[in-house]
Amino acid sequence: MSFDGLRYLAVQRHVMYGGEFDAVMADPLVDKFLVWGDDGSLQGLSTMTTHLRSMPLVSPEYFERRWPERHAAGLIFYIGFLGVHPDSHGTGVFGDLVRAMTEPVARREGLAVIDVCTYNKDRLHLPRAIR
Repeated sequence: MSFDGLRYLAVQRHVMYGGEFDAVMADPLVDKFLVWGDDGSLQGLSTMTTHLRSMPLVSPEYFERRWPERHAAGLIFYIGFLGVHPDSHGTGVFGDLVRAMTEPVARREGLAVIDVCTYNKDRLHLPRAIR
């Protein structure tokens, strides 16, 4: 439900259907990053994988053509989504998730990729926040 607003802001679907979400969360090839609040509630969640075919709506061929060497070496890390509970906006949870995901990418000298819709780019400045 956290991403429902994106359903109306982009031509390409940026929100997984329930079954897709469940499959991604159950897939051992997809790394999950979680941040818990002091009260035990989930405050942040993100996913990342080098197994590009495991992510709905991703075209591995796009990455293969654009970065053939990195693609062949399994060094393209696709960030499926990154979400922070509204109660944790501005608390550092977003940065904690980004740091946790970029560490394995940097260690392997890989390339982290995330698809950002125009709304999140222009209104929330998401690419700048991730950089």
